[in-house]
Formats: sequence, structure tokens, C-alpha cells
Amino acid sequence: MKATSGAHEVVTTIMMNYIALASLAWIVKGPLKEMGSNPPTTPDVGAAALPILIGSTGHLGILLAFAAVPIAWFLLFRTTRGFEIRAVGANPDAARYAGVNPRLMIVLTMSIAGMLAGLAGACTILGISHRMNTTFQTKVGFDSITVALLGRSNPIGIMFAALLFGAMRAGAPPMQINAGIPVELVDFIQALILLFLIANAVLRRLLRLRGVAGAEQTGFQTITRSYGRETLT
Repeated sequence: MKATSGAHEVVTTIMMNYIALASLAWIVKGPLKEMGSNPPTTPDVGAAALPILIGSTGHLGILLAFAAVPIAWFLLFRTTRGFEIRAVGANPDAARYAGVNPRLMIVLTMSIAGMLAGLAGACTILGISHRMNTTFQTKVGFDSITVALLGRSNPIGIMFAALLFGAMRAGAPPMQINAGIPVELVDFIQALILLFLIANAVLRRLLRLRGVAGAEQTGFQTITRSYGRETLT
């Protein structure tokens, strides 16, 4: 929809989440339901479960997430296709005039993003719950938007931003139990981060517009002065 009609990807993907959840519920309650399970779940993944890392409670999916960072960085900043993706993201019209197909780049980018999101969901099932239920949700969709903004759409920056948000999410319940600090403080901090990011973008845009207006005014004054001198001579 983004490629064909220009619909905003955040709005359309949020709407499609409901389609995905309904499809998931049908699959879990129907073709993949384990006999006798209540509430409905899929069978245990068994030998397909991701191994636990030695000396920790984490699973192999963590290493896969870290491995995806340099791959994504290389794709974006060291390949022609990555340059085309960034060009379309910066200015689709300019990229089109340069010979890049914006629709193809949008479809390619959304496909890669969907693949990575699917990999994350698969790691959650194979590494933690080992089975799928009708209410499976990670509830990190909106966090991911803030993480991407904080990381400035750079895979390395996104990795550190994700670690920060993950640490806050994981540390919130123990913080409330041990120190009596409400878990809502994490949401408050994340909201502050988002507000500062938005304020930074707004200020940069205002300063850029002011700079453009100042340059236009200076150019107009230079032209009028030159015209006045030519008239006097």
C-alpha cells in the first residue's frame, strides 16, 4: 500500500496487525492445534527449540539478533542497493529522477523488515515459550518506533537503543519489588526520550527554515543593491 498508494506504513501495518492476529487465532485453533490443549496451543517445538547459551538463561536467538546488526549495516552503507534504499527514504522524487525505482525499494525494504520481525518472533517461540497460543504478542511494536528514532535509523545505533530499552523493560519488575519504584517510571522515561527526539527534529526544521529564509532575504537585498548601482551608473 505504501508503494502503490502512498499510505503511511505505520497506519497500514497497525491495521494489518488485527488481520495477522485473527489469522493466527484461526491457525492455532484449527490446523495446528494440539489435541486436548485448553486454551488452544500448538504442539511443543521439541528438538527445534533454540539451545540455551552456556552460563546464562538466554537462547541462541540473542546471538542471531547481534549477527543481524553488521549484516544490515553492510547492506545499507556498503552496497548499491542500500544506497538506493537510503536515497528513496531521503527523497523519493530525487531518487526517481536519478533512475531508482521507489516502489521497488519500498517493497524490498518492507520485505526485509518483515523478515527480521518474523525472525524475532520465531526466536521468541523457539527460545522461550516453545509453543504458540492465540494471544501471542511481544508488545514491543511501539517501542521499536522509538528505538529506531533514537538510533537514527542506523543499525548500530538501533542496537544500543534496543539494549537500553530492553534493560529498562527487564529491570522494571525487579525494581518495583526491591526498591518500591513503580514500573510506570519506565514508560515515563521512554515518553521523555520520545519527546526530546521530536523536539530535536522540530528545532532542526525551524532553524533550517529560518536559515533558508535568511539566505533568501540576503540574496534579495544583494540583487536590489546591484540593480540600484546599475541604475545609478
